[in-house]
Amino acid sequence: KGPVAEYFSQEGACPNNDSAAVGGIAAKGSITGKYVASVATGTTSNKCTITATFINSEGVNAGLKNQTITLTMTDNSGSNAWACTSTANQKYLPKSCSGTS
Repeated sequence: KGPVAEYFSQEGACPNNDSAAVGGIAAKGSITGKYVASVATGTTSNKCTITATFINSEGVNAGLKNQTITLTMTDNSGSNAWACTSTANQKYLPKSCSGTS
């Protein structure tokens, strides 16, 4: 979240790492992990977003495979706050993140 917020404050736009690194944020396909296939930054509804996509692999709960978690930067009286949504079922997510029922 820090690099996205910093890029936005300096550039007045959201970083888009879909095809290449930008503003110190690696390209989407370069950000991977044990359970994460990619992490994309961009813009949705004129708001900066960070979307992590879970891998479809053994070891990942079936309810999370290929699902996404999206953090959306919101304006909270001049400071940045983040909202969390997901395509995963709510039972797999923290209470602060809204998913499907």
